[in-house]
Amino acid sequence: LSQYSALMLFKQKYGDKKFRRILKIELDKYLRGRTNEIVEELPLMRVENQQYIHYRKGSIAMMSLVDLLGEKRMNRALSAFLNKFKFSDNPYPTTLDLMSFFTQDATEHEISFIKSVFEQINLYDLKTKQFTVQELDNDQYEVTLMVEAQRMNADGQGIETIVPLSEYIDIGLFIDNPDDISETTAPLYLQKHLITSGENILKITVSKRPFFAGIDPFIKLIDRDSNDNVVGL
Repeated sequence: LSQYSALMLFKQKYGDKKFRRILKIELDKYLRGRTNEIVEELPLMRVENQQYIHYRKGSIAMMSLVDLLGEKRMNRALSAFLNKFKFSDNPYPTTLDLMSFFTQDATEHEISFIKSVFEQINLYDLKTKQFTVQELDNDQYEVTLMVEAQRMNADGQGIETIVPLSEYIDIGLFIDNPDDISETTAPLYLQKHLITSGENILKITVSKRPFFAGIDPFIKLIDRDSNDNVVGL
């Protein structure tokens, strides 16, 4: 929760450009941390004294919940949680209490995602394999994007099992490299598309020629290698 407060203040002050870099740093620190684990990696809801989980992974997890619920719903749930438990020590609130506020009035899909964030160790392997642009007769541009996606569930020892993936994930098109995007420059296109396990081919029509494109460009999921999410022409 402290990470969430700090991140949202950071985003408001510095914008998406630096925010994307911060989330990428947090993700990379989490991935490095889990490779050095000598006992057991715990799910987020059970973590104790493992900073690479509750701080680093926690940052990405909270941002994925904001993306899922929207900032207003997220803050409404946190406000209700705070009002119920502030100054209380009999009992202290637990992660289960926090989750119950996130899942209030949530859809079945939202509940499933929230539980996976807190109760499981999930990893994604998202990459953009191909990106082409064709100019149309009406001053529009047809973009063909081939992305590859996989989702894994890991146990505490890092043993991974591939599980089916069927989720709506951000697809972004950019005139400039997202790593260099300014605070005032919006993506040319940023929408969620249904992505399933394996190869996905997407066709998108836009009014300007993009030079960069990719999947989950703003680091909203725990991806094993975020460096191959976005590619340029």
